[in-house]
Amino acid sequence: GKGRVLTSFQLNPTQSILYRALPSEAGSMPVKRLPKREAERSFRTGPTTVTPASLNVLVLDYCDVKYFGKQEEGINTWQANWNTWQAQGFERPAWDSAVQFRKRILERNQFSAGTGFEATFHFEVGKGVDLSLLELAVECPELYRIFVNSKKVDFGRAKRWIDPHLQSVSIARMVHTGENEVRVIGRPFDVRMEQENVYIRGNFSLEATRAGFRIVPGHQLQVKPWSRQGYPFYSELMHYDTTVDIPRTSKRVILQLPSWKGGSATIGVDGKRVGFIAWMPFEL
Repeated sequence: GKGRVLTSFQLNPTQSILYRALPSEAGSMPVKRLPKREAERSFRTGPTTVTPASLNVLVLDYCDVKYFGKQEEGINTWQANWNTWQAQGFERPAWDSAVQFRKRILERNQFSAGTGFEATFHFEVGKGVDLSLLELAVECPELYRIFVNSKKVDFGRAKRWIDPHLQSVSIARMVHTGENEVRVIGRPFDVRMEQENVYIRGNFSLEATRAGFRIVPGHQLQVKPWSRQGYPFYSELMHYDTTVDIPRTSKRVILQLPSWKGGSATIGVDGKRVGFIAWMPFEL
């Protein structure tokens, strides 16, 4: 006939459902009854220790830039990149949301010694900061001459960080308490150059200032938003370790993260990986 069948359901992310509608004369299908779920009880966990798996990071995204005798101060790196490319005779940065036709851009890579740019980034280090683990990360450092407080940085022993072209190297002996600067010199200009943010990494915390952040001594993190604990730019793994006593008589144990705000959580029990949590209802 022309009858309708109405039903309701709720799906969590990645779940699916399939219904089959049969004419009444086909008879009823057998119903599979689920086993009765045992009564649930909650187990209180012990104190939670929060430990970052990698170094903290300070993003330096404003700089003073010089090119062709012109100087601009406190400019965002994105705008500095556009201005620099236009100063070299281009309409816009060649690689910013664009592609080249054949070798049209690379064939223009013939620039004199007076071309290019010099960008200076400033950062402040507070008293008591552990300088021993401080690193500088720069994208494609082989294209530039890079200095920290007028001392040339050797990226020969740098290690990959996040991206294959993003290299990180120790600058522990070049940094001091107070004002510091990173100078990136790209002369002559090369079409492979792009003015990008540079990154200071280390065992520290960040404190907001009137214009940016100050590096201050690190501290023990808690189960709170990272951005409110001096880790506003941190995007790597964070370890949360706790303990819980579960009776041996328990047949099924569910871990729930009802207030989870992260991308995904890999769960380990007694040193063994047992699964991950990444979507509602945030349980395993």
